[in-house]
Amino acid sequence: MYIASLAAVTSEIALGTTGIVLPMREPLLLAKQVNSLDQLTNGRLLLGMSSGDRPSEYPVFGIDFDTRGERFRDAFETYRTVSEQPFPVFSSPRFGKSGGTLDMLPKPPYGRTPAIAVGRAQQSLEWIAAHMDGYLGFVPGPAALDAFAQSWKEQVAQSMGREAFKPIAFGGYLYLHPRPDYPFRAIKGGFAIGSRSLRHFLEQAREAGVSHVALNPKVTPRPYADVLDELHSEVLPYFIPEVFHATREHT
Repeated sequence: MYIASLAAVTSEIALGTTGIVLPMREPLLLAKQVNSLDQLTNGRLLLGMSSGDRPSEYPVFGIDFDTRGERFRDAFETYRTVSEQPFPVFSSPRFGKSGGTLDMLPKPPYGRTPAIAVGRAQQSLEWIAAHMDGYLGFVPGPAALDAFAQSWKEQVAQSMGREAFKPIAFGGYLYLHPRPDYPFRAIKGGFAIGSRSLRHFLEQAREAGVSHVALNPKVTPRPYADVLDELHSEVLPYFIPEVFHATREHT
């Protein structure tokens, strides 16, 4: 619902989720909602999916927490099939079956809505590389950046071939320290760092092959306007993207 609201007041930016707790979703209804949003946004939707990590939520839905990894795979396969295939044929032990007599409309405007794993979703990195369009993991420390990106590249190459590309990202809470040179320090759910050190850390991540970073500054005990102003002046000017004239038909 929030994405629909954002879609109505934007025209170019990508809109995404981080992430839908897929084992709690009915994949046929999810496919209908996602495809409709992707059409209404002219292909601007990115679908982040996770397995959820809060055991207290699962009993409310009548779902066994320990089966969430298996349910994720089952729901994802069903979602992909009905979302993308005309008159799909599928049979799921949890989510119904169809012999190909019914179709789901609309279809995604570019054939597929990109789906990214947010966290491991109780899956192996090999499975994610083979079945999903990207991976957003937890923030690695500076010393682990190269290994973080390289392990993903290797899995994508093994699953899809050496020429294949699927993006890797990381995300978490950002405590923007008032000292610009404050070094990286892991905190619960993210990291603390000064703005100048953050720039160097992101440059290192870019060199390692990380495609995207998602940071939430809610743990920074400063006004959002001040945090954004500092990021704007001290960090973002060093990461001005090149302009690519491409469509998702070529991705």
